[in-house]
Amino acid sequence: MNSNIQEQPPEVARCWARELGSSESSLVRLQGGINNHVFSCGDGCQKWVIKSYRPLQNEQRDQMRAEVDFLRYASLAAPGFTPKLFHEDYKQRCVVLEHLEGEPFPQGVAPSEEAVDAAVEFFRRLNAEPESAKVNIGLDATESFLSLSAHLKNIHQRLVGMGYDHLPKEVMPKAKRLLVKLRSDLERIREITFRRIACGE
Repeated sequence: MNSNIQEQPPEVARCWARELGSSESSLVRLQGGINNHVFSCGDGCQKWVIKSYRPLQNEQRDQMRAEVDFLRYASLAAPGFTPKLFHEDYKQRCVVLEHLEGEPFPQGVAPSEEAVDAAVEFFRRLNAEPESAKVNIGLDATESFLSLSAHLKNIHQRLVGMGYDHLPKEVMPKAKRLLVKLRSDLERIREITFRRIACGE
């Protein structure tokens, strides 16, 4: 999970490392975090994740607040499925999270049935009490819609703009078949959904 990026950790990460009683030398940059800086911190059983966010720009959506709200809600609705949130520092715009060991699924290998079942269960628990989610999560999702029609329209637009010409020639036929199937499945779902809406279901 660790990258080979060798760079000086930002001051906020070094500050929190010291606050957690760890040496700054234990900070290791993690892969991912395209819009943020993510570091592991500590050694052995005493390890954390420090995630720092970019400063807010004008009316920009506050990604840190959105993620903090989500983690708090998930800890109530689906305990054990997300890392624990130990600290949030809005002044320095960072959070300290539980460090969870794990490995990504190997490329080209389908996740196990157990992993898929866990993902479905996580999704089910998050959506089991919509009113509780509204109370605990203050911001809308980046792409939030007020109707099924709007959701389907968004998906349709994404599929229309999706292509496969940039892919290697050997995988283009398979990608084309997959895209055709996705568009066909979406059209079938759209028809069923609109029919049910018209019937007041």
